[in-house]
Amino acid sequence: MMSGLMDLMVEGLAPGVNKQRRAYELIVVGAGTAGTTAAICAASEGIDTLIIEAGQAEGGAQFIECIDNCAASPRGITMGSRADLSRGQGRRFLLDMRPGLAVTGIRAEGGYWQVETNRGHWLEAGSVILAPGLRRRRLNVPGEENLAGAGVHTCANCEGPVYAGKDLLVIGAGNSGIEQALYLATFAKSVTVVEQSARARCSRELYRKAKARPNITFKFNRIVREFKGSRLLRSVLVEDAKSGDFEELYAAAAFIAIGLEPATSAFQASVDVDQSGFIKTNRSMQTKLPGVFAAGHARSRNVESSEDAASEGYKAAMLVRKYLDKAKR
Repeated sequence: MMSGLMDLMVEGLAPGVNKQRRAYELIVVGAGTAGTTAAICAASEGIDTLIIEAGQAEGGAQFIECIDNCAASPRGITMGSRADLSRGQGRRFLLDMRPGLAVTGIRAEGGYWQVETNRGHWLEAGSVILAPGLRRRRLNVPGEENLAGAGVHTCANCEGPVYAGKDLLVIGAGNSGIEQALYLATFAKSVTVVEQSARARCSRELYRKAKARPNITFKFNRIVREFKGSRLLRSVLVEDAKSGDFEELYAAAAFIAIGLEPATSAFQASVDVDQSGFIKTNRSMQTKLPGVFAAGHARSRNVESSEDAASEGYKAAMLVRKYLDKAKR
């Protein structure tokens, strides 16, 4: 049976934990594959662990089941929506992710590392694993934030079906954008793909499939300047990159698919990152801050799959164990 205590960050406080208690052996920031693997494996090693959803990355398991033995790719990762902690032959950990909870920074204080949340809580630990993962790139244009979820989306599979029979836009002609366009075209009246460069950036096969669909059209050399609408999206203002002329594209919804970036903005004042925002570490996965490690997609561009991320989480947990054991000597 797992001997470690693993608390779950829910509504800013860990359930069942005294509100005055703030010191843990390990805080894991990020509840994606790398973060949850690291937390489960650390707890199985007897490390007093708190895991917090980073509040920035795409995806992330809402709850995790872990059977007793911890491996590089733990068994039983599933999805859910409620918090539960039960003991049996093994120990089961379920995470309840509440919207609005985010990590806003990390600092050193009194021999501990402190992680700050947007609820104003400072949580202390002897070590930290940063595993915030990736997030979808934003356009950062007027109307994008205000109309998010009201016609401006990033996931066609999630929100697309409610726009059946409507005119839709996809921003970005990379693989992700064309895959979303192909999916939307199965039920939309029309799909217009807007791309700022002169050609599609997807694979030739995807482009061939998209061109073969009669309800998919392309607008190249178009730069999105604004999402318009009061309570719901009405249109998207684009600029012709060659002529400088503006055009208003009317659509019921627009799906932004311009790639992913590391969700590390909250930590860039504390740890070193490269020009693309990926966290820099040494070979032991440790940042420039002693006791602060990084794992997963936000650390290495070589992490391409969930299996890779899980392996990184496992390795980070084992390195934290060595670090804490050495610190106790």
